Amino acid sequence: MKILGLFLLAVASFLLTLLGAMAATGNLSGEQLSKIFAKEEATPVAPLEKPDDLDPILRALSKREEAIKGREAELREWEERLKLRERDLEELGDELRQAHTQFVASLDEADADYALRIEEASKTLGKMKPKNAAEVLKEWPPEDGARILMGVDERNRGKILDELDPDRAALFLRALQERAY
Repeated sequence: MKILGLFLLAVASFLLTLLGAMAATGNLSGEQLSKIFAKEEATPVAPLEKPDDLDPILRALSKREEAIKGREAELREWEERLKLRERDLEELGDELRQAHTQFVASLDEADADYALRIEEASKTLGKMKPKNAAEVLKEWPPEDGARILMGVDERNRGKILDELDPDRAALFLRALQERAY
């Protein structure tokens, strides 16, 4: 046991000598004491450096990714423009359909009005004396005269055509024939 006591005394005297020397040099501080008596902390390991041969590939990949993102943004922008154009075209199509419907309605109305006027003219021409009716028809184009003559009954039509000169009557008959087909 003596040996153990002597050993502990030697260790204690070494430590006190060491502390005294540190105090004399000004290196005795809380930080220094914690270094001596504390457990050794693991020093942080610096992150591994990327291998040099991967850097160009990574840079190329990041550039490619940026280019793809840029194109995606362009595509989204074009899609929005396309949607706007589609809406505009649909609106124009609706307006065109409305205009077409109105146009067809006005044409139908004009055709009905024209047919009514032709019918009235046919009735009037049919009530006239054939000689007077022939005089009126002389001034008309053959197509219009044929339309009107179609509304006159056949017996009166023949009498009116007899009163016309033969060349003019031939023109009216040809126009009547073409209207029949």
